[in-house]
Amino acid sequence: MNLLVITQKIDLEDSNLGFFHRWLEKFAQKLDKLYVICLWQGKYNLPQNTIVYSMGKEKGYSKFRQLFNLQKFLLRHLKEVDGVFIHMCPIYAVASYPLVKIFRKKMILWYAHARTSFLAKIIEKLVSRILTPSKESFIYKSKKIIVTGHGIDIETFKPLEVKELMFDTKKTILSIGRIAPIKDLETLIEAINILINQRNIKNIEVKIVGKPIGDYEQQYFRQLKNLIREKKLKNYIKFLGGVSHKETVKFYQKNNIFINMQTEGGAGKSVLEAMACGTPVVLCTKTFNDLLGNFKSDIIFERGNPKDLSKKILNCLNFSETKRNSYSNLLRSIVTKNHNLDNLIDKIISFF
Repeated sequence: MNLLVITQKIDLEDSNLGFFHRWLEKFAQKLDKLYVICLWQGKYNLPQNTIVYSMGKEKGYSKFRQLFNLQKFLLRHLKEVDGVFIHMCPIYAVASYPLVKIFRKKMILWYAHARTSFLAKIIEKLVSRILTPSKESFIYKSKKIIVTGHGIDIETFKPLEVKELMFDTKKTILSIGRIAPIKDLETLIEAINILINQRNIKNIEVKIVGKPIGDYEQQYFRQLKNLIREKKLKNYIKFLGGVSHKETVKFYQKNNIFINMQTEGGAGKSVLEAMACGTPVVLCTKTFNDLLGNFKSDIIFERGNPKDLSKKILNCLNFSETKRNSYSNLLRSIVTKNHNLDNLIDKIISFF
C-alpha cells in the first residue's frame, strides 16, 4: 500500500510537533511507499521508502506559493497512492479536496481539539472519515467520526528499568505542554502557594516544560511569572522552556508526579506519555473516570480549585511505595491497551 500524508511540520527537534516523526516512521514500516507533504520541513531521519516535500514555510514562501506547491505535489503522486491522511489541519483537506476528488481517492482527517471550529464542521462533508483520540476530542455528531485512541510510542515512553527517583527530601512535580490559558497553570501556581506559604510544606519543586506560541500566549506567560513573583514562589516553580519531543521522556521518568490541568479535549498526549512512563498523574479530566478504580478519589481534582488540587498533590506524593507502584502499573496498562501507537497506525491504514 502507498499513502500520502499531509502535516504541519516535520522536525525531530520541535517541542510541539516532534512526536509526529515517530508516527511517520511507523507508517513507513507498514507501507510500500510513503509520501509526506509538510508546511515546514526541519530535521528528520525517515526510512528510504519515504519521500518528504515541503510547501516552503521554512524558506519564507508566501501562502500562495505554499498552496501552489501543495497542488504540485498532489498532482505528482495522487495517481499512485491508495489515499490521503491529513494530520490535525482541516484547511489542508479543503485545499486538497478538488484534486483528491478528481483522482477518486479516500481522504481521512485526524483531528483532536478542545473546541470544534466552523472549518472542522465543513470538513466533515469532504472527508471519508474523521479519526479522533477520544469522544471528548471532537464534540460533533457524525457517523464519520471514529474514536481510535491516541498514538503513544510505548517503546520509548516507558518506566526506567532501575528506579532513579529519590523518595527523600525533594518532591518534584512536572507539567509539560504549551504555555497557554487553556492549560490553567495559574491554578497550579495557587495550589503550590497553599502548600508552601500556608501549609509550610517546603520540600517540593515544580518543573514546567514548554513555551508560549504567539503574542497572546506570551502575555499569559508574563502574567504567570508576575503571579509567581507576587506569591514569592520563584525558588519553587521553574519554567524550563521548550525541549525536543525525544527529550521529554527523561522528564516523565525522573519526576515524582505529573499534573494535567486541562479538562477540555479529553486525554492529552502529554498526560498519556507520563502514564506510559508509569509516572503518577494528578488530573482534572473525567476521561479516565471508569478506568482508575479506587485511585480516582485520590487524584482527580476540580478544575480551577487550587485548594482541591493542593490536596490531591499531597495525596499522590504521600502514596506508599506499594500504592505508587500499583498506580504506576495501572496507568501504563491503560496506555498500552488503549493508546498504543502501533495499534493506532494499524487502524489508520485499515481505513484505507
